[in-house]
Amino acid sequence: MGNIRGRITDTEKQALPGATVMIEDLHTGVTSDINGYYSLPNLKPGTYKVKITYVGYFRLAH
Repeated sequence: MGNIRGRITDTEKQALPGATVMIEDLHTGVTSDINGYYSLPNLKPGTYKVKITYVGYFRLAH
């Protein structure tokens, strides 16, 4: 099993705590911590579309 992890920041590299990070196809997600870090654990190998949302920002899917 693998995981997807990272850090959510704004354009000035400031952390975005409380951002929602979702894999919609799996109906699973997490919230970034106070420093903007997140981890989606226990994922089967493959390709996933990750959606990130944060109040006041545009939605991003990558």
